[in-house]
Formats: sequence, C-alpha cells, structure tokens
Amino acid sequence: MIAYQIQPIRAESADFVASLRAARTRVVIVSRGGRIIAADEAARRMLNEIEQARDCEQLPRKLDEVVRAWIRDGAVGDLAAAPIPGMLLRGMQLSGAGSPIALLIEPMSTRENLGTAARRFGLSRRELDVVRLLLEGDSACEIAQRLGIAEYTVGDYIKRIFAKTRVRNRSEMIAKVLGWSPTHSVTPAETEH
Repeated sequence: MIAYQIQPIRAESADFVASLRAARTRVVIVSRGGRIIAADEAARRMLNEIEQARDCEQLPRKLDEVVRAWIRDGAVGDLAAAPIPGMLLRGMQLSGAGSPIALLIEPMSTRENLGTAARRFGLSRRELDVVRLLLEGDSACEIAQRLGIAEYTVGDYIKRIFAKTRVRNRSEMIAKVLGWSPTHSVTPAETEH
C-alpha cells in the first residue's frame, strides 16, 4: 500500500477545499500519464458515464485533456471546470512516488432563475416577490413591511408557495425554487398545518 500526502502546487491553491462529505464527490488518483491508480466503484461508474467503451485503466479523454493542460500550465490544484456538461473537476498534486494527482469529480447542480421557477410552479407575481425576499433573508415581518401588506398575508403567500412547490419548510422551498432537489417532497395536504 502506498500512502500519499496532498500538497498544493501553488500557494493560492491552499484555498482549495474539497468537501468529501458530499456523497456525490468522487476521488480518483491518477498518474501524470492519465492512468488510474485508485478509484472506488462509484468513481469508476461516474467515469464510465463520461465516456462509454473506454480503457478502464485510463481516464476518459475529456478528463485526460484537462489534466494534461493543468500539468502543462502548472495549474494542478486550481479549481477548474472540465469541458463536460454538468461536471466539476478539481485536482491536487500528491507528494510521493511519481507525483500522482488526486482528482475530485462532482456532478454540478444547475440553478434555475426565478422566472423559470415561477413558470414551473405556477407562482404569481406576488408569490415570486415573496420568494425573492425570502432568498434575500427577510423575515415575514420584513417582507410585509417591504411589500406594504399584512404579515398574516405574507404567511398565506408562503403557505401557497409551499403547496405549489410541494415542500414543508423554507429550506426545501428555496432549494426547490433554485433547482436543487430536496430529499423529501410532501403532498399539498401536509403543508396546511
């Protein structure tokens, strides 16, 4: 077994922080020639989704091109978006034999703009105003003051937004409106409490 220590190539890459707690982030250790040294099964599945019918011991061509460019430019460790729709690729050089590279591959979530969310969930103009102010961090009282309506009316708008987006709390609503999938959706009847 070979042990590696992560060493950023550049001082500014020390800001690089990979959230390995995110279950969707996969780590692949590769040689400078693009040969896979270590990857778990989920990471290998992700690589296969990027390029079908590839040599299973080599990185997909698109990823290999990015890694080679990083090496050529001395930029391993910098945050970079790979030219693969919906993917974020980050790399760090490891210290040790052959200076392999740790790649963190993560599917990127796309965020919807509020206009798209309004159409998708059938939100009225006023409901969209309430959502926008919630996203800015305003309380129901602050929203009422800014919109010139009663606080209980803001509560009614929030209940309607919850019902239309099929969520049970503000966090889920914000995630859903921004295009992130909450872990649990509820039926409209559950939002009436």
